[in-house]
Amino acid sequence: MDFETLNCEMLPSRVEMAAPSVVKFLAGKSYCKNGAKFVIIRLKGVAMKTSNGQKLPVILAIDDTPMDLRIVQVFLDKKYDILTAKNGPYGLELVKKQEIGLILLDLNMPTMSGFAFLAELHKIPAKMDIPVICITGLDSTPELITQVIHAGAQDFISKPFDKEILESKVRKALKIDGYTDP
Repeated sequence: MDFETLNCEMLPSRVEMAAPSVVKFLAGKSYCKNGAKFVIIRLKGVAMKTSNGQKLPVILAIDDTPMDLRIVQVFLDKKYDILTAKNGPYGLELVKKQEIGLILLDLNMPTMSGFAFLAELHKIPAKMDIPVICITGLDSTPELITQVIHAGAQDFISKPFDKEILESKVRKALKIDGYTDP
């Protein structure tokens, strides 16, 4: 199993792995201090981040609305390691570089729609089995939900979303991929 240990006091939720003693922010800045050990690993098909012995599934939230990304972080940050991307192309870049356990995907984005993202994700054999939950402000008609499921998503949530519904659907999607809540 491949993993890399970093000695860092704080590991922000938006990082990429670099040298063993360096954490690079996605914005390009470097930051590292002595402190707690963090490990990125993949267990039972679910990407996990280990922080001081606690395993947290890694969730990538992709949305062009910063407030929606922040809401996801606030709702899920205590039980999961949340990575964020402001558009589909950046989300694909993170998927290729990181071990992701679940993707929360906005359908209606200007640079690349959620449907286009799903099509591109399924072209990456090593990543095509990552569970995806689509989140959208579009009317949740039976036709749209069917289209989302046929495109390869596990589930669908309408905006504005409720914390309990989001948590429940995330737990359900991660169980599909082998994760069970502690």
